[in-house]
Amino acid sequence: MTSAQIVGLGVRLFAIWLVVSVLRHVPGIWQFNASGAAAGNSSTNVVIVVVTVLILALAAGLWFCPLTVANKLIPRSSKTDHLHVPIDQAQSVGFSLLGLWVLSNSVPDSFYWAFMTYQASRPNSMLELRASDYAYMVTTAVEGILGIWLLFGARGLRGLLRRARTAGM
Repeated sequence: MTSAQIVGLGVRLFAIWLVVSVLRHVPGIWQFNASGAAAGNSSTNVVIVVVTVLILALAAGLWFCPLTVANKLIPRSSKTDHLHVPIDQAQSVGFSLLGLWVLSNSVPDSFYWAFMTYQASRPNSMLELRASDYAYMVTTAVEGILGIWLLFGARGLRGLLRRARTAGM
């Protein structure tokens, strides 16, 4: 693999992270806009939709043109350097790193929600969990499962990619 291919793999992993991040945050922003002082402000809804579409378009561009971005990011001299890293091993490392990144977000969130649940369950508690709080708890659990799967299930993901690359051959 060349260094451009390795950077291209990182660009694709960043595209995946962008999509996951947008899917995680946009519903909360939409809900905040729909409630409270900003309720009924349709121009803000338009801004939310436009920014979401732009970020998803950026992620698609990064996914479909990773080498173009990689060639802009690395110096000319290192583009032809060949590193002797098998593609399967590089993909495995990439999936593991992405799993660590997802877990770095979900583990602290898990502690937060455990603390909030404990506080809400105490007698005479002033804290009341809403439906959106339970939805965030489920989101945190799904992120934790996804992170563990990416971290420890990289071999299975490599097999899926290998089958996808050789499906028409």
